[in-house]
Amino acid sequence: MPRQGLLRAAFDYPLTKTVSLVLAAFLWFYVNAELSEERAFDVRLAIRAPDDFMLVGDAPPTVRVKLHGQRGRIGALTSGELLVRFQPKSVTVGRATYALAGEDFHLPHGIALADAPPRVELAFARVYSRFLDVRVQYTGEPSPRHEVEGVSADPGRVEVRGAKEILDTLTTVSTRPVDITGRTETVTQHVRIEEAFEHEGRSVRIYCGEQVLATVQIRGKRIRKKVEDVPVRVLGASAASGAARVEPAKVEIWVECAAEDVARLGAAGVTAYVDLAGLRPGEPERRPVQVVPPAGVSVVSVTPREVGVVLERRR
Repeated sequence: MPRQGLLRAAFDYPLTKTVSLVLAAFLWFYVNAELSEERAFDVRLAIRAPDDFMLVGDAPPTVRVKLHGQRGRIGALTSGELLVRFQPKSVTVGRATYALAGEDFHLPHGIALADAPPRVELAFARVYSRFLDVRVQYTGEPSPRHEVEGVSADPGRVEVRGAKEILDTLTTVSTRPVDITGRTETVTQHVRIEEAFEHEGRSVRIYCGEQVLATVQIRGKRIRKKVEDVPVRVLGASAASGAARVEPAKVEIWVECAAEDVARLGAAGVTAYVDLAGLRPGEPERRPVQVVPPAGVSVVSVTPREVGVVLERRR
């Protein structure tokens, strides 16, 4: 039978037409099944809370699903290529179970879900805000001959958003660490506020859109030195008022300075004095010892802190 006659017979007779369609459909499903495969994957889960709410506690980092696709595509697929972006349209305060939808899954072309989307358990809280002091964190140590003198942040207070139960327990927030490893000079850089951290034995999360200018002050390492037998001078005495007597006449002073300044320190390098203003002749008093150290030197202690002074009457 000519080719045109076969085609005419196939479409002129309804039974023949139906059988042909069934066979074609069976063949398509058979070939598709032979060339496709199902496999389970752990898909990364990214959660975005609705406005005025925030996610609290730990959320599952992945969800396990079965995916369906051509055998070659499924075989070459990795979990890193898969993502679920989930933003619930409505939430309740506290822990609840939420159903993922097929449109939440971002899958490569030709890959589809083999089962119904899974459900996840999440906890949400309403968002509140507070202003909290900033504490600068740093990591590492400066060079062996240097040390950290202090830290500061600008601004020193920032607005922080989070769950009320968390904010009520915080008095400060911390910056992300500033690395000072091996540094010999002050380090200043813009850093963000640490938003996820451990607090009172649990993982908490806050939100702060600001960056702060964090400064870690570094100086040459300082050492302490005792300066002995520093004479106590008098200030305010005059020839008309008579001679002043100080007991004891010398004091011991502990100072702190950079290592390179130690050699130049001695009794002559530190000035100690008492102010005799208002002291009347013949009436002994105890007055505090004042110390004037050289530049770059700070006073730690003076022994004794007070001395006895008397202004002798002129004869």
